[in-house]
Amino acid sequence: MRDYTRNAIHKFVAERGEKLRKVSTPFISDEERGNQDESPGYYATSCASHVATLLFLNRVCRPDVSVAVQRLCCAVSRWTIVQDLELTRV
Repeated sequence: MRDYTRNAIHKFVAERGEKLRKVSTPFISDEERGNQDESPGYYATSCASHVATLLFLNRVCRPDVSVAVQRLCCAVSRWTIVQDLELTRV
């Protein structure tokens, strides 16, 4: 699963165009969530691929991010800037 995880990260970083940073939690803060509008997110067209990858990782080897991934799964059809932040955070 290490190779699968690394490939998923490389794919996301290649699309994003910037390096990811380590975080202590997969959730964004209420301040970050409240400051954003409901406009479509940057990953609105590719979010299903990224979320499906996370869902597989969650089921196979990372149950600790289950809640964060399930929240993203619920938002695939109405992806906004807030979900962009959440996806990047996970």
